[in-house]
Amino acid sequence: MLIKHYYKERLKHAIRFRTKRGFGVHSPYMFNLITNILRNRKCNTYNYPPFTYNDSGERKLFQLTHRLKEHIKPEKIFAMGARSERLKNYIKDVKITTSLSDIDSCKFLWIDIFNTLLDDITPTIIEWCNEYEGYHAILITNINKIAQQRSMWQILAPKAKVKVEMMWCGLLIFDTKLQPGSYHLLP
Repeated sequence: MLIKHYYKERLKHAIRFRTKRGFGVHSPYMFNLITNILRNRKCNTYNYPPFTYNDSGERKLFQLTHRLKEHIKPEKIFAMGARSERLKNYIKDVKITTSLSDIDSCKFLWIDIFNTLLDDITPTIIEWCNEYEGYHAILITNINKIAQQRSMWQILAPKAKVKVEMMWCGLLIFDTKLQPGSYHLLP
């Protein structure tokens, strides 16, 4: 059933290919975010830390996280999931916390959970979304492959001002200054 959903989402992304390159995006902020940060058109401007693992999908995810970190400039990142320790080793210039008690002081959340912990932390994250003031964002991995992460995406997406679905992960941005929008990007 989940595989059928995955292929359905791939087809939707193929139909909406124009947003991939920034076509049809009317907000200058979102055009810059899509073309220069998510799509990485400025590939020479980012000084990526060395990546020591062989998984190219993980390398792309960590490089995306690095670009978002450079864009958002958080003091602290909340990382939850199986790869959070590797993310800590990859991004060393910003404090990365895995403690739910520190979530209030973070303005960027990175969620990569493959087990039932998701049900335990969802209420805390929903409360964080409602109470946090200013610009803050959540990156959720595997939103079209893992049912639990898809359900978290479906719970949090209506609360976000901007939703960017990138097939293998999703970015939710909460900021009252931004124009509401939903974007679908091909990998």
